[in-house]
Amino acid sequence: MEIKMPRADFDKHFDKFVGSHSGVPRAEVGIPKETLGLLNSYPLRVMDEL
Repeated sequence: MEIKMPRADFDKHFDKFVGSHSGVPRAEVGIPKETLGLLNSYPLRVMDEL
């Protein structure tokens, strides 16, 4: 899925949850359930499968 939000909001609320995946830095964001309400306040789009 793709979620659009201002960069400043991402940096303030979600950047601390960015991590690596399969050795690729900054490839994954693990959002704790406590912040899902805030995350869901932004527009989202489900993307097609690759």
